[in-house]
Amino acid sequence: MFSVTFSMGPGLVLRLATETASASISATNLAIERVDPLASLIHAVCCLASGTPDVSCRWPLEPGGHFIDLSRITEERCGIAVHSFADPDWLAGKSWLPVRGALVFGAAVPTDLAVTGFIKAFVDLGTGHAKDFERRWPWAFPETELSRLVDFWSRKNS
Repeated sequence: MFSVTFSMGPGLVLRLATETASASISATNLAIERVDPLASLIHAVCCLASGTPDVSCRWPLEPGGHFIDLSRITEERCGIAVHSFADPDWLAGKSWLPVRGALVFGAAVPTDLAVTGFIKAFVDLGTGHAKDFERRWPWAFPETELSRLVDFWSRKNS
C-alpha cells in the first residue's frame, strides 16, 4: 500500500503513507519561490516515470521545508525519501545550501504504484480545488506539466 494525498490549508499539504510509515509536509503559499513547488514535484515524478535514476525537488515552508527524493532501486521499485532542510533559514537572505536534515519519511515501493499514486493525487487536487486553487495558491494549477506526465504514463502502459 502506498498513498499520496494533497490538501489545501495554509499552503499546500502533501501526505505520503505506507502500511508502516506516513508523513504530512506543507509548502508555503508565499509567492517568494521562483518555481512552483507543485509543478516541480510533477516534473520530478515525470522524470522518475521516464527512467531517470534519481530526482529531487524542494517543498519549502517558512521557516524550514523538505526535500523530496525519488530514486530507482530496480526497474520495478523506487525509493521515496523526504528529509527536512538541515538549515531552515532559507528565507533569511543569506547564502543557503540545499543540505538534507532528518529523514521524515522513507519507503521502497513498486514504481508503478508510486507513479499512479502521485498522478491520482495530482488529478484529485486539480479537480477538487478547481474553483479556488489560484485563490489559495500563488501559481496556476500546472495543467501542462500534469498533462505531460499523464500522457507519457498512458503511452508507456498501453
